[in-house]
Amino acid sequence: QRGIARVVVCGLQSEFCVDTTTRRAMALGFPVTLVADGHSTMDSAELTAAQITAHHNRLLSQISSFGPRTRCVPTEEVRFD
Repeated sequence: QRGIARVVVCGLQSEFCVDTTTRRAMALGFPVTLVADGHSTMDSAELTAAQITAHHNRLLSQISSFGPRTRCVPTEEVRFD
């Protein structure tokens, strides 16, 4: 209705806000571009922030159950045309 073709996601707390926003966008039928180096978090007791971010980059780009997929790309590959 508003002409939105895809959602680009970056931000803080990869395991919370970024994960939820990405999944919700896919559930609503939007393809997602996840900016691989455009989100982060804080270290947990078990994992570093870099490990958590890498995990979510991998995990979110592998989900296919929603139909639309998530493409995980570095900042320099994000295009708004």
